[in-house]
Amino acid sequence: MHPTSNSNEVVIPVPVSVDTDLVIDNDGYFYLSLDVYINEDEDESHEIKIAFSELVDDLLVFYKEEYGVDGYKTLYSVAHELSRQAERLRESAQTMEDSLTATADLFDQEESKK
Repeated sequence: MHPTSNSNEVVIPVPVSVDTDLVIDNDGYFYLSLDVYINEDEDESHEIKIAFSELVDDLLVFYKEEYGVDGYKTLYSVAHELSRQAERLRESAQTMEDSLTATADLFDQEESKK
């Protein structure tokens, strides 16, 4: 800041780390959850929860207002990527379920042999 400046702005560097997660609460609402840690204090975080539906609503508004009729291109790209990631989640869940079923079947078969 220069001595002749009338600025009231001060920039203070503060280390911040953020952990992100996708969460479904007990009522079935889907959220983007952010745990913000300030000054690398791992003991205390500030949680920010954003309803996923609100995130999508904001995305729709942004691309309609910022890009007008051309916003559809990016919306298609986002929708495609969300679908692709949803398929990965389904495949992983199926693998986990199959593994659990196979393990349960294995123990059931061993029980019947005794």
